[in-house]
Amino acid sequence: MTRHSPGNLWRAAVSTWRLTNRRLEASNASLSAWASLITIVGLPALLAGGVTTYFQLRDELIAPEIALAFGTGKDVQFSLVNESSVLLREPGYTFGLWDLDARVDGADEDPGNLQMPAASHNYIRPRSALGPWTLSSLSRLPVPAGHIVFGVLTVQCPTCEVRRLYWLCWKKGVGAWYAEIRMEDEPATVTKLSKILRAGRDYGRVVEQAVPIESRIQIPN
Repeated sequence: MTRHSPGNLWRAAVSTWRLTNRRLEASNASLSAWASLITIVGLPALLAGGVTTYFQLRDELIAPEIALAFGTGKDVQFSLVNESSVLLREPGYTFGLWDLDARVDGADEDPGNLQMPAASHNYIRPRSALGPWTLSSLSRLPVPAGHIVFGVLTVQCPTCEVRRLYWLCWKKGVGAWYAEIRMEDEPATVTKLSKILRAGRDYGRVVEQAVPIESRIQIPN
């Protein structure tokens, strides 16, 4: 049996420890390189995924807001506006407008009805608008100069939190005003409009009662 002196055993142990340490250092360097590579490749992908998720969540949590914008009171123009920071899908409008002067003298079932077609569109980008269009170009009933057109305009979208309604009064070739209808006043809208349409030549007085002057906004020419 071979005998080893204490000095030989110590030198063997130290040699073994150094060899093991070198191997660990080499392995550690390889692991560090792989960790750096994973960081370089993976971090941008992780950030991109986080950004995508953020925008998806934002679009789910924030409801789009639709509104109308008006211009050129003599021949009223309107645009559909997305007031929110998210995409607004399927914006649509419905306009109920009547030539009140033609209605006075009309004899058919619903005289003076401009028969404005309802319409919807694909989308409106955030903080953007679609349009403008003119009422004259969409009306199926020609409106003579000087006639008064009055009615209710409605805009909405499937994911909008609220729809918006407006009174509109337009004197063709002269000017126009509008007034947004508050949510709490919506239930009375049909009743007010019905009274105006039945007022005959007295429609001016009934309009004054239905829409307070202080709520009206003049459309610039």
